[in-house]
Amino acid sequence: EKQKLLSQIEALKREVTLLKASNVPPPIQQKVTPNSQSPIDICISQMLNNEPYALIQFRSYQEKAQLLTSAEATKNQLVILPVLLFLQSSLTTEMFVRLLSKNFNTVTLLVDYFKKRKQYKEILHLYRVLNKPNEEAKLLIYLAYTSTDLETRKRYLDDVIAFCNGKENLQFFADQAKDQIALLDRQVPIEAHDSKMASTEPIYQRFPRNNIIGSTLNTTLEYCLFYHPNVSKEKLSSPIGIRESFGVSEKRYTYCSVRSRSNIGDWDAVKEIGLSKTKGIFSKTPQSPIGFEPFVTQIQVNRGPEELLLFFARLV
Repeated sequence: EKQKLLSQIEALKREVTLLKASNVPPPIQQKVTPNSQSPIDICISQMLNNEPYALIQFRSYQEKAQLLTSAEATKNQLVILPVLLFLQSSLTTEMFVRLLSKNFNTVTLLVDYFKKRKQYKEILHLYRVLNKPNEEAKLLIYLAYTSTDLETRKRYLDDVIAFCNGKENLQFFADQAKDQIALLDRQVPIEAHDSKMASTEPIYQRFPRNNIIGSTLNTTLEYCLFYHPNVSKEKLSSPIGIRESFGVSEKRYTYCSVRSRSNIGDWDAVKEIGLSKTKGIFSKTPQSPIGFEPFVTQIQVNRGPEELLLFFARLV
């Protein structure tokens, strides 16, 4: 056996000598196991474990599509978002849309990411390429209503009108934008006039006013019912003019009237509003389009006359 071992050792030495002489490196034995991971699996695992990773290694469309599928399978935003941003920057618009159009939740995640960073142009572009006109119109309206700069607000409203006007499913948004521009066109001169009069008119000194530019239709109507209740219909601050121009319903107008006149303590006006209508031509029983509970509530809140409170309480 000793001689046999010595022979094997000599044979191995000759083999090593031949290999060195030919300058050929010995073959590397690769381990192949059934559980070996693909580069995408390895990258996703690195992302999940907060280890360094390289998305740039995935270049073909097929690889990127599989990368997104694997990222979505983790249901981990910290994995999905970097992948989405990588795909957005490395794919053509058409290819990126093709991937996103299959998964609404992924689109929502990307939109939320842009919203948190106030990257609204990116969201508008995303909605446009994904052919989501309703979402695009809603975002334009949102940007208009939340903008504090008057010119910027008008520009967004003009964008809404240009984008939605004449489109059957979007006409509502265009009409809404037109109303908002018309309201701004009233608010600006009213504000300019009232701010000048604030230092001389007693009502503004007794009841300090707020800037109304950009406020809602309800707020504007109540403001005018409070400070300009009896001006002629032709004036921009006329409550009746606002009612007619914007199609304010009788219920809405009545409620705003009761609130504003109660807030200022004009109890004669409140009673007049409550008695302005009766149940019929030959009836003396008062009738109100909003009922009489709002009258009772406003009189209580503003500490109105007890006699008036009891009067309306009996009508409830």
